[in-house]
Amino acid sequence: MSANLLTKLSCNYMTMINSRRLKIYTRYQTGTYKITTVSETRLKGKWLDKIGFKEGQMVNIEEKKNKLTITLDKRKK
Repeated sequence: MSANLLTKLSCNYMTMINSRRLKIYTRYQTGTYKITTVSETRLKGKWLDKIGFKEGQMVNIEEKKNKLTITLDKRKK
């Protein structure tokens, strides 16, 4: 293999590791008079711990059109 191809493969591999593809699920939520559905996604895995997201920590979620940004909340509990 050429060095150029190896570099390209390495870059693609690193991109795959640094991003995740998750499903948006339907969750049924009961209200006072009826059952409604809401969207839900789940983040789980050892990779969260490896990048600094530990159990019990709080996070902030910033929302923009078609984008969510999740950062650790640095404030004390």
